[in-house]
Amino acid sequence: MPRTMTPAVRSPRPATDREPSTETLNLDPATTYEVLTRRMVEDLATEVAAIRNRIDTMFWVVIVSVVTDALLRMAG
Repeated sequence: MPRTMTPAVRSPRPATDREPSTETLNLDPATTYEVLTRRMVEDLATEVAAIRNRIDTMFWVVIVSVVTDALLRMAG
């Protein structure tokens, strides 16, 4: 005899009569290790942003120099 699935099993989310939770996720560091790790990650993110800015600047310098060279060759 085949068994049928109950509605709770078929539903991806079980129906509840509870109110949504108003609790928020606490992201404050609880230990010294977490404080130091967070600080190191923030510093790393700042350094990566600075490096990306330098790479973007070099990219635009190369593009502008190629376009300028092409324009001077066409004009000259």
